[in-house]
Amino acid sequence: MAEANAGTIPAGTALVVETLDSIYTKDMVGKTFNARLAENVAINGLVVAKAGTQFVGRVETSTRIGSSPLTVNLTEARVHGKTIPVTTTGAYKPQSATRGRRRQVTTRDFVLPPGSKLPFHLAKALTL
Repeated sequence: MAEANAGTIPAGTALVVETLDSIYTKDMVGKTFNARLAENVAINGLVVAKAGTQFVGRVETSTRIGSSPLTVNLTEARVHGKTIPVTTTGAYKPQSATRGRRRQVTTRDFVLPPGSKLPFHLAKALTL
């Protein structure tokens, strides 16, 4: 597979990032966190974003006030010293744990540790 330093990632493309910071369900809305692309993104056989590409995310809602669940979004990418705005299709709602094969257990009070993988989809094309 050929590699490129930059390219355009189309809207709808899935991005899986790995968090570099902890995210707590009671974090303030607006708190940012750092993440990196967990795997290369290839378009038509050409790598347009390499694993390790830096991203910044934002806490959209949290359990700190009221009954909202924790939701997060990606807001920017950092490539070659540039900050590029990112728009994803909607806030991702992390789950605290999966137990067994069928049952998912969600609590209102948990921490996503560094290294947590979070999936997002681009709402707009992203040119790196």
